[in-house]
Amino acid sequence: MKKKKFLQNFLLSIINIFFYCIFKLLNINILNNHLIGAVGHSTSELDYFFLMKKSKKIKKKNYLLFLDNTSLSRDLKIMFSSKIFIIVNTTLNTIIKKFLQKHSDFGLDIGLSHFLNIEEDKIKGFGSCVRSWKEGFDRDRDYWNLKNIYNDHFSYQELNIKDEQKKKLLDGLNIDINKKIALIQIKTQIGNACAKETDPYTYLKTIEFLIENNFQIIFVGREIMPDIFKKYFLINYANSKYISWMNDVILAEKADFFLSFGSGLGHLPAVLNRPCLYVGFWHLISPISNQKSIFIPSILKNKKSGKFLKFSEQIEYANKKSIQHFSSKLYEVINPDSDDLLNGTKELIDFIGNKKNIDVDQINFKKKLNLQKCQSNISKFFLKKYTHLC
Repeated sequence: MKKKKFLQNFLLSIINIFFYCIFKLLNINILNNHLIGAVGHSTSELDYFFLMKKSKKIKKKNYLLFLDNTSLSRDLKIMFSSKIFIIVNTTLNTIIKKFLQKHSDFGLDIGLSHFLNIEEDKIKGFGSCVRSWKEGFDRDRDYWNLKNIYNDHFSYQELNIKDEQKKKLLDGLNIDINKKIALIQIKTQIGNACAKETDPYTYLKTIEFLIENNFQIIFVGREIMPDIFKKYFLINYANSKYISWMNDVILAEKADFFLSFGSGLGHLPAVLNRPCLYVGFWHLISPISNQKSIFIPSILKNKKSGKFLKFSEQIEYANKKSIQHFSSKLYEVINPDSDDLLNGTKELIDFIGNKKNIDVDQINFKKKLNLQKCQSNISKFFLKKYTHLC
């Protein structure tokens, strides 16, 4: 047993020395502390890296990205082949992560979360890791600031996606490229941003409005399409044989409207300069920053008193509790209702059509909550409805 352990440690030492010499000689840095592989992080953290590189905020080096061997990783490797060198190999990725734990100076922190690549026995739990809960969100501010400086930069545009791939998807789903396209997505499970599952009935007014305004509607994401949606004859991409990360990107790039509910998928319109109504997220401290976006958060109500938390109190509650997935015996989650979604949809369409501008109340809302750098804006209708929570 001792001999075996000795050999393992000896082999690891040789591997460490090998990578140290190669990375030093070739001036290589590894993208580190990311959660690329998860939908939202795959979008925003890569975008953050390219913005840091564009701003010359990081040193001029040869940057590599190591990923586990998944279908999403393979798609990323193809799409970004002209922008960054990506190596897809699960074993090698594990070895490199271990190497970076000992030699962090070879890593570039691109994380927009609380995760840090440190040795497992030093991690006490989410929120009590090396990067604090608040610090994790504060990194978003730096990302937002870069997006504002380079507001015409969209890293997911001009990717290496063949025209044949696009045609195969559009033809396979019978999508008419001459008609306006609306993507809608729901959540059927609680996640990081989503504290309460989507009620599909709240989507019906919006679906009917989009149909009346000559949109063809595509159901996206990975959830099962609700039966109540079937009477509208939506294109069911989410439950089709065509689902893949690359095809998600193709559809998002074509979208004239995107309704995303508390999901990392809502980051795609932001990096493609496409319109998005982002709803149903409870982390009010960190809306998705998109210059063509309106947002409507979920809000919290005290179960005993029936009183809502003010917007600032909701942010403070999230910071204080340092919780990733919402869990509370004290507060009930109130998701946007059907009127909220319908009016938010109308506002967004008017906004991107230059029919209406952002007003002073929306601007003041962001100032009060320290969200000035976020390019997205809260819905006018929703803000007026809950003005007493400001």
